[in-house]
Amino acid sequence: MVEAVGIERSDTNITTRSRQSARSGRSSKFSKYTKASEADDNAPKRPQWDYDTDIEDEKSDSVNEYDSSSSARRLYQNACRMYGTIPVSYFLRHNEDAELKLDYHQIGPLGARAIAVALTCNTKILSFSVRDNGIGSEGALAMAEMLTENNYIQSLDLSENDIGKLEKCYLGNDAIQGMSKALADSQKLTTLNLSGNQFSDGKALGQVVAENASLKSINLSWNQFVNPAILDTLAENVALTRIDLSYNGLTDAGVKSLINFLTKNNVVEQLDLSCNRLGPNSAIAIAEGLKTNTTLKELSLKRNPWLAPGCLIIAKSIVANLELDLELLDFSDISVCKEFNELNLKEVRPNMKVIIGGTFVERKKKKPKMDPMTMLKTYMEQQNLRLVDFFNKLDTDGSMSLSREEFKSGIQMAGIPMTENEIELLLDVLDKDGDNEINYSFAKEKLKMTI
Repeated sequence: MVEAVGIERSDTNITTRSRQSARSGRSSKFSKYTKASEADDNAPKRPQWDYDTDIEDEKSDSVNEYDSSSSARRLYQNACRMYGTIPVSYFLRHNEDAELKLDYHQIGPLGARAIAVALTCNTKILSFSVRDNGIGSEGALAMAEMLTENNYIQSLDLSENDIGKLEKCYLGNDAIQGMSKALADSQKLTTLNLSGNQFSDGKALGQVVAENASLKSINLSWNQFVNPAILDTLAENVALTRIDLSYNGLTDAGVKSLINFLTKNNVVEQLDLSCNRLGPNSAIAIAEGLKTNTTLKELSLKRNPWLAPGCLIIAKSIVANLELDLELLDFSDISVCKEFNELNLKEVRPNMKVIIGGTFVERKKKKPKMDPMTMLKTYMEQQNLRLVDFFNKLDTDGSMSLSREEFKSGIQMAGIPMTENEIELLLDVLDKDGDNEINYSFAKEKLKMTI
């Protein structure tokens, strides 16, 4: 268990004294990650970087022992001295807010440890966020262990703690084992956000979550759970009502896990599998699971590459399951087919909101146009015209030969429905030697050869 720590300063050394846990009212042992002991005396008393801060040390005679706010501030400042990190002024000013967002402050692992110490006896904060602070595995473990002492925080956001190029501080699989017991023992945590990190071991993390009886919502988006096997362990949790696994690169490799989760879990109401790589086989698995599921209220499946056929098979399962009272079906950015619209979901499920990316309409194949010779022959047969009459009418010198311009004018005068381009193509066929003359005998021969 983690103990809140107060540190008295003297001229030569720093001594420690324990404070009582806000939860149980009794002193507890220090943990590895929120410990303030003599072993830390060698820690740097000042970090290598510097932040702007408006903090001034409080004089001991100015602290009211019955003022919880002053005691908490004093506790945090002492912990910062011990860990050699500069206090975050925003935390000191807002440590009694019900919702505290300490995002983007670059507090790092040591800063997280100091804050965790202060939070062990905080009874005001119900929702706490340290998003994108590079707290690393060390800071995450301190936060997790803090939850075993703090019986008030219900929502914890540790998302986006991979600061990439700055330094290797991120939450990965190495943090799971250390956080497991602390998260399992937390009795008040209802919302946990671990998105934007490097988790990939679905089995290990799923077991941690499965053992927590108070957790209602977990956000695991933007991690690396390529295999949906994490759903096998999440399905064992009897309290979770919302799971977000979007942006994880999930593939068709875990179709059995999808079926197992949707058929056996009877608690989860909101499931987000958006923006993954779930293909046609996954769509079939989801459809199979939805045949018997009765608890889902919101299902988000947008931007998955199963295309219109996948949306259709899922929608058919929803229509067939009369006991499933789904309120939201999200197929954003996926075009559906005509058959999908023919299901009339608005009439069949009037209380269900359906979001689609449009309707895919198959273009009718255009009938291939006849070649110019076939068009000429067909027209003459329909109008009972003979080629010889056509030539005699236009041939003024009796040579039975027409120039290209004369032949073109004759086609236009006869009202034969051909475009300029089609006429030119016809003339190219009839003017075999390129002398700009159309010979009757050759034209007659070509017409006979035309089918």
